[in-house]
Order: sequence, then C-alpha cells, then structure tokens
Amino acid sequence: MKYEEMSDGAINLEVHYVANDTPRHHAVIMTKDYCNNPSDAWPIIIENKITIDPEGSAWKFDESSADWHYEDGVFNNVQCHNKPLRAAMICFLKMKGAECKN
Repeated sequence: MKYEEMSDGAINLEVHYVANDTPRHHAVIMTKDYCNNPSDAWPIIIENKITIDPEGSAWKFDESSADWHYEDGVFNNVQCHNKPLRAAMICFLKMKGAECKN
C-alpha cells in the first residue's frame, strides 16, 4: 500500500485494524485520531520503539531502534512529514506489513 497517498482517515482506520488485530470485515466506528491526537498515537509510538526526530522543517521517524529483524537484516524505515503523528503511524503500518511478510 502507498500509505503516503492515503488520507488521515484511511490511515487511522488501517492503524485501528492493525493495532487491535481487528478483521477488516468488521464495521468500525472510529473514535481515535492516530494521525493528529497524541494521546491516541503515543502508546503505539512507545510500544513499537518509533523514534521521533526533528529535521529541518519536517519531522523524521524511524524504527531502526526496534528490536526485530526481517530477512535481509535490521528493518529501517524513515518517513519525513510535517505532521509528526501521521508519519509515525505510516512507520507503524510499514513495520507491521514487513512483519507479516516474514
């Protein structure tokens, strides 16, 4: 998936499915805004060891410190975006996608 092209609402829904291990065919009423609300996003950021680092006018996020690997070595994904929580959630989704492939 190209998460960078998705709306905040679509990312929020995808994060909800992945974080709560909810089957996609279940109807969901979204009450969380992972892309914009720190109280919703922060538990995921901490649990998955996602690093937040300001870089110029954008924020940089990576999970290079996370203690897991994929087939070719240590997983490392960097996202830069002016919306820090959105970028962190994209990192989370990419991490989980990489875990599922292994």
